[in-house]
Amino acid sequence: MNVAIVTSGDYIYAGNVFLYAKSKGYNVSFVDVSGSQKDLFFKKFKLIILFGFFRSLSLLFLSCRIKKTIKKSGNLQTIKKPNVESELLDGNFDLVILVNYAWLFPTDSKVKVINCHPSLLPKYRGLMPISHAVNESLIRKLAYVETGITIHQIDDNFDMGRLICQKKIELPSDTPLSEFYKRTYGLISDCLELMIKHPEGIGKLDRGKYYSSMSLLDVVRFKVRLLSQNDFIKFMINGCLIGLTSWFLQILFYSYLLSNFPYIVNKMMISVYAAFIISALISFYSLKKYVFKAEGSIYKFFIATTLVISAVGLLSEIIFFLVNPISPFLSIYFAYPISALIISPLSFILKKRLVFTKQSS
Repeated sequence: MNVAIVTSGDYIYAGNVFLYAKSKGYNVSFVDVSGSQKDLFFKKFKLIILFGFFRSLSLLFLSCRIKKTIKKSGNLQTIKKPNVESELLDGNFDLVILVNYAWLFPTDSKVKVINCHPSLLPKYRGLMPISHAVNESLIRKLAYVETGITIHQIDDNFDMGRLICQKKIELPSDTPLSEFYKRTYGLISDCLELMIKHPEGIGKLDRGKYYSSMSLLDVVRFKVRLLSQNDFIKFMINGCLIGLTSWFLQILFYSYLLSNFPYIVNKMMISVYAAFIISALISFYSLKKYVFKAEGSIYKFFIATTLVISAVGLLSEIIFFLVNPISPFLSIYFAYPISALIISPLSFILKKRLVFTKQSS
């Protein structure tokens, strides 16, 4: 049986299906169908926003590596969208498997065409189903997201036809979006043998609600929801609020001491230490409840916080020394905030790995 894995620019998920089929000894070709470059650009641009720049960059390198491997196999074809029917349904292939294919594929009585849709149809029928599923789960504040893959024959409608196979996964809602894509599309390989040997299907899919591609505004809103699930982002917000609280407490204590105890010599030092202790306690309980959601040691927290503050102080002195000859203004007002920003990943790792280690019941 001659099998074609057909996609529109996806060399990662579709490419992995091709490589898996090849490793199992199937006679398989990889076909990349190019169409409207504008549509594909906006699709990829939205995913870059959602995945993040560095994750998107790593996926780009992975895509290039897989494409190179497919090219070496000698089974890569690139065709234009208007030529799909003449080149794929002309008798060269017995089975066409669509993976991340962007358009409605023509039906043919001689060639079986199967679509791999990344949702549990009839739920999330249409475009960007994984993103829609995760987004709606975040809106509804669900702890877990249920999604999966649906393998089905195609008909004249998007994401409809006879059902062949469904595989389901459930992941925590704070799982990175790229991991949702990886795990969901990874289920296709589990169904590969079934779709090749028994592509006839077991029953017709119901018509579910059709989801169009997210608008740019919806993508931005979704990204904000994703960031709100990110522990490091919550940690940074918590740090900013605690910093403002500490600054306010210092002013409050110093003003109180200045008005009521003018004879005390080290009023500023007392104010700084008092503000540090109180703001550190507030930080400990806020990190415990809202960020890491785990039990932690208050003693380890104070040790870690003291080490971090010392590192920030040392780094700010170095930045001040380097920047002051160029710009005294920048060195005075920005040395400490920049140092705190640079040290924040270290602070996050210390507190996550050493302080808040026991999951809350």
